[in-house]
Amino acid sequence: MEYGIQTGLDIYHARDYADALQRFTRATANRNIRPFVSVLPIKARINHNRWLADCQCGAGVACDPSWEFGLCSDCGAKHLIEWPLPAKRERLAALLKDRNVPLRSWEPREGDEDLRKQNDTLGIVRGAR
Repeated sequence: MEYGIQTGLDIYHARDYADALQRFTRATANRNIRPFVSVLPIKARINHNRWLADCQCGAGVACDPSWEFGLCSDCGAKHLIEWPLPAKRERLAALLKDRNVPLRSWEPREGDEDLRKQNDTLGIVRGAR
């Protein structure tokens, strides 16, 4: 986890990127999916307290800030991930931490003020939990 948000390591139950890559390779091979490197970078986002990115095939790609690439087990794509800077990720986690897990989501087009307004709408008082 990074700042309390699940990452690809948590989702894949992996020790590190090499372990996640091995699990990805095994999973895609078992389904006769041939991995490939995508030329399209994709943006990391938070969905239900998990760092994900959206693959061109429509699947969610588990990713981790320590990984340069995200791996899509649906189509086999290996994507370059565009991440918010670490300070932004820390602010996002702080703004989302008091929400119930299903509501801990953020899209790259949303700013800090958008999340504060959402928290106000949800009746969340910062630090109340």
